[in-house]
Amino acid sequence: MSKYKVLMADTSKANLKVLASFLNKDFEVHFVYDGEQVIEKYYELKPDLILLDINLPKMNGISVVDYLRNSVNDQDTYIITFVADDNDKLKVKVLSVGANDILSKPFTKDELKARIQVAKRQIVLLENLRRAYKRINREMDLVSSLQSKLLPKESFHFPKIGLQSYYRPSGQASGDYYDYIKVSEDILRFCVADVSGHGARAAFIMAIVRTIFRLEKNEQYALSRLVDLINKSLIEIVGDESDFVTFFIGELNLKDKTFSYINAGHCPAVIRIDKEINYLKPDYPVLGFFPIDPQHITVSYKNDFAIFLYTDGFYEWDFEDGEQLGLERFLDFVTKHFKGEKIYLEEIIFGLDKLGDFSPMYRDDLTALLVYNKKE
Repeated sequence: MSKYKVLMADTSKANLKVLASFLNKDFEVHFVYDGEQVIEKYYELKPDLILLDINLPKMNGISVVDYLRNSVNDQDTYIITFVADDNDKLKVKVLSVGANDILSKPFTKDELKARIQVAKRQIVLLENLRRAYKRINREMDLVSSLQSKLLPKESFHFPKIGLQSYYRPSGQASGDYYDYIKVSEDILRFCVADVSGHGARAAFIMAIVRTIFRLEKNEQYALSRLVDLINKSLIEIVGDESDFVTFFIGELNLKDKTFSYINAGHCPAVIRIDKEINYLKPDYPVLGFFPIDPQHITVSYKNDFAIFLYTDGFYEWDFEDGEQLGLERFLDFVTKHFKGEKIYLEEIIFGLDKLGDFSPMYRDDLTALLVYNKKE
């Protein structure tokens, strides 16, 4: 086990030697004699514990503590300051700027040892928390890696259908999901889902949705049967919790020139049929709360079909003065792109950068899917 690094600051070398004699072999001790040296040695050493007198030359103890806490933003290093016993205002001041503890001078050997032990316990606790956090991060990286394998891996190849996708998780594990399946030479089925929350739990629920959606590849369930199965499974597994899933599933039939869909609590899809643009709003509530009887809706087209599916992260970001972009402005923006002859998903996504004075600071997962028929 490595020793804990201690930085001591006092104008008296004799005082520093006495202080060092109170510490046991667990500590590696370093001395400095003014405030500027504390800062210089801090960057070199990155100590676990700092002991400093409040009345240091060049830069006093209060300024040192304030600098470390507020300029460096170091909230971890344990800091004990030495203050004259009769100076209550100074004690309050040094604690308010971020010192962990104070020792009133003069103090006894036993008192100093007791305070050092308190600091040591805090340092050990912080070390344990860091190790636990690293372990959690490694596990979340593994979850994220596994989750990415659940998304479509094969290159999309459908002679008469174009498909563009975008996926960007906000963290290590996401609750967003998109997928597509070639049902036949003329039929493409696809979906976009958004699980409440983030992290491993959302990733687990996303895997449930994906598993059931992929069952269709063999069973060829109708849309209504598939959505009902997902909903019942979620109710059975997480129905007593607050988790839920928004889900949009669609099926494009090139032979019949029809599009069938179910929207369960998901963002309104933007659809263009023969130059006419509309929004497909939810017809059913989110999945995972209570039973529903989903029925698909079918629309027909003659020559032109395009649909844009997305998750709410695209419009839930601060647009200006703390005000979010919002769904209405986002739909207006997408609609303008849908009025063009050709639609490019990349232009929609990166065009959002130009809407405000600053680029969007997305806090949520981002998923989008653009599907359209290729005109002959």
